[in-house]
Amino acid sequence: MLRSTRQTRPAVTACEKRGPAAASIGGVANGFLTIPAINHQTVPVYSVSRVDERKWLEVAELCAHLVGDDELDITEESTAREIVSKALAAWASKHCKDVEWLDTFELIASLEVEAYGFDCEEDPDFKPETHFWLGIQSHQMTPTINVGKCLAEFDEKHKGLARTVVLAAELAGFKTNGIMSPSFAFVQAQYMYWMGADNDADVEEEMGCCEEDGDTLMPSQFLAAFPDYCFTGDEFDDDKLNSLAASDESLKELVETIIAIRRFSHEGAYIPGMESCYGESVYSSCYMRVGGEEHSMFDRVLDDFYEQTSYGADHYTDYHGVFPVPKSKKKFLKWRDQMEKGFALYVQLDRLMNLIGEKKE
Repeated sequence: MLRSTRQTRPAVTACEKRGPAAASIGGVANGFLTIPAINHQTVPVYSVSRVDERKWLEVAELCAHLVGDDELDITEESTAREIVSKALAAWASKHCKDVEWLDTFELIASLEVEAYGFDCEEDPDFKPETHFWLGIQSHQMTPTINVGKCLAEFDEKHKGLARTVVLAAELAGFKTNGIMSPSFAFVQAQYMYWMGADNDADVEEEMGCCEEDGDTLMPSQFLAAFPDYCFTGDEFDDDKLNSLAASDESLKELVETIIAIRRFSHEGAYIPGMESCYGESVYSSCYMRVGGEEHSMFDRVLDDFYEQTSYGADHYTDYHGVFPVPKSKKKFLKWRDQMEKGFALYVQLDRLMNLIGEKKE
């Protein structure tokens, strides 16, 4: 019997919390993006011992470039770690204050990558003393957004528009904090049920080799449970979208949002992920349902995915990403610009979900 998502989530959280991850506080911009007030009780001793005050001062001097002087509430008694906390909180909150629909998350700072509780690949050219670390941790409040009604209307009225919307959402999610769409659920199903295969013939061949009894969900069954626009079809180019908006005023904001997502993506916008870390993020920015409040196939994959995380928690994490931040001013400012582009793309994804979905409370 499948266990519900509510049952499997806490097991993952409990296991991941075994690592010495930093704690954090909320309260900035409705708690959307915060950085912890770092002290001896909230991060490992080796990250905050007094001998590391100089290292935190280096970080504080950099973070001061993220915001204006009038955006920081610091005094002569403020420590370097407090300046880092307040500067990052003010900066991220300013850029993400408009996000309302997607999963909330926070930033976790550390001088050592070991603070995040999972292994990273060794890069022989990487010098730890030239970086500090930031983790983007999910608040584990992934919202369910029903988009089926709106997309069905698009598909009926403007064939191809629903597919265009789905691809825009997945593009933005892929480059920021992923969305659990039917397509992503299919990818999860490939690895949970079909040993990486994506069609019935390959699954049957694999099952034969493994002497399976054949009583299993097949790719064709999964695909047939969703509208075609979730997986196939051509998308509209910008000219076609602008033409639609010109003839239908109600589509103007939707078209602007899709084009903005494409533009940000073309300009290289993304929020850094865990490319060099051993772990898969458990939580998504949202569950994008196309079958109303309940969809048995979507729910089956989702429940099995969370059940899998309970039994293989060493492979999963509640961090959307953990990445090194350079300490050289030139490289730091370049990183800042990259992050701000990523935040802007995430805002557009939130805007898109608001335009096409009904949020389940």
